[in-house]
Amino acid sequence: TVTGSFDDAIAAIDVSARAFEPTMIDPSGAAILRWAHTTVAQLVYDELEGAPDATTPFPLATMNAMAAAYVAAVLGATGRAAEGHAVLARIDPDGLSDLPRDLYWLNLLWALGRAAWELDAPSHAAALHELAAPVTDLLVVDAGFMFIGAVAHHAGLGAAVAGRTHEARELLSSALARTNGCAHPTGWRRAGARSKACRRLREG
Repeated sequence: TVTGSFDDAIAAIDVSARAFEPTMIDPSGAAILRWAHTTVAQLVYDELEGAPDATTPFPLATMNAMAAAYVAAVLGATGRAAEGHAVLARIDPDGLSDLPRDLYWLNLLWALGRAAWELDAPSHAAALHELAAPVTDLLVVDAGFMFIGAVAHHAGLGAAVAGRTHEARELLSSALARTNGCAHPTGWRRAGARSKACRRLREG
């Protein structure tokens, strides 16, 4: 997190991306990292006039869906829900099961969970819940070895938005237990806290 100007944020993103480049399994990972972080900075600092849904097409189907879901989630989280829904509409819920289970598939579950939650999108949420059901015991680590939560957490968000309250509570509780059982001092603990907070919110 950078407190300061937009230029300060971009400079920090550049340093972060260069630090992660040597660890990337996929050579395109660094470019995705820069794009994703820059998109967030542009939205936070109000440097982007239109939604970035068509500015960066990605060559792989799953990667492209993940990127769209990520942008939709960021738009929803920054108060631009109408634009977020327009971006999310690029992803056909009925076609999610046809996407390749490649390096970006688990990342897609993460991004789609965030998008469905931020935008209250029940169709995508229900599709996510069904898609993630066989792998809710997994943890998500991206191409830069960054931990981005338990699949049970992302599926739990989908279940909650889809109105499946009982399943949502079970999944979010499972995610909390899964992340609390890990030894990572920061990211995994934060993910567990998010699962706990979401569970409490939906219970209320």
